[in-house]
This record gives sequence, C-alpha cells and structure tokens, in this order.
Amino acid sequence: MHKEAIKLNRKFGYTVSIALLVITAYHLLLKHKQDNVIGIIAVMLLAITLLIPYWLTPLRLCWDKLGHVLGIINTYILLSLFYGVILTPLGLIMRLLGKDILKLKRSNSQISYWEISPVTEESKMENQF
Repeated sequence: MHKEAIKLNRKFGYTVSIALLVITAYHLLLKHKQDNVIGIIAVMLLAITLLIPYWLTPLRLCWDKLGHVLGIINTYILLSLFYGVILTPLGLIMRLLGKDILKLKRSNSQISYWEISPVTEESKMENQF
C-alpha cells in the first residue's frame, strides 16, 4: 500500500481512537457509567492502527465523504440561515434606525472619509521594529 495512504490511515486511527478514549474516560469518571463498548472500540481501533493500518482505508474514506457532506451542509444551509435570519434583519433594523456604524455616509461639508486620530505621547512611531 502507498506510504501516504498508510500515513493518513494512522493519523485517522489515532485521532478517532483518542477521541473515543476521551469519551470513555468522561463516561467513567464524570458520569460513573460502566458501559465500556466505546472503550473497547477505541482500543481495537488503536490496535488496528498500530498493527495493520491499511484495514482502515474504507473507514477513513467513508469518514472523509461524511466530512464532505457536512461541509456542504455548513456552507450552504447554515450560512444561508445565518445570513437570512440574523444579518438581514439586523441590517434592516440598523437602516430603519439610521445607524451608520461603518461611517459610509458623507456629508457635503466633508472632503474625504479620512478621520484624524488623536496623537498621544506613546505613539511617536519611532523604533517600530
């Protein structure tokens, strides 16, 4: 098997087995549950990762496809909901109230958007680096 695929399988195996061991430790130490199925799966996955990592290829590929699907869901559905439910009403409310947070409105007496900042004793711009 290709060395890069074995490297990816080991990385996947270590990550998932450590995550499952953390979940097992959480259940044992904080919730006081004696259900060790997740722990047994984690130990078996860790053993497979150490001994025969090429067995993890189908599982890793399925995991990658699931991640791709979840990425599409995040990109299109969640971000569209965020934009439609939060940003659009917030922008409409700000326009109705006449707020200009970015200071984009310019009056006729204003020559440019430049704002003069107050000069303090600490901002001499000497020895910048």
